[in-house]
Amino acid sequence: MQALASSAERRGRFVRDLPGSDVLHRGDGTIMMNANKIWLDGTISPNPDYRLYLAPEFVDDGTSFLAIKAESRQIGAVKTFENFALDLPPAIDLDEYDAVVIWCETFKQFITAVRLEN
Repeated sequence: MQALASSAERRGRFVRDLPGSDVLHRGDGTIMMNANKIWLDGTISPNPDYRLYLAPEFVDDGTSFLAIKAESRQIGAVKTFENFALDLPPAIDLDEYDAVVIWCETFKQFITAVRLEN
């Protein structure tokens, strides 16, 4: 993870007390991304069927995410709950997205989100 951290073009820190998060649905740590990967240095609460989305704006609860879900880009399934990394699709414009959202598809449950900084 440290080798990736030096290549990060955007990053953000998860906040545990978002309105849509709770003790069972939360994230802690820093999400980072470059042109090829997005990764978490931290943890998220374990639950099934998580998906990571890049979102055009920061949201902090499920209702707000559902309002922009169609404009968001699903990157992939999150299958581990600590220090994960996912490949980004080719030619993705990182500047189009201001946030990362972790969402449980099965239960339509907001887990956490982070505002991305340059």
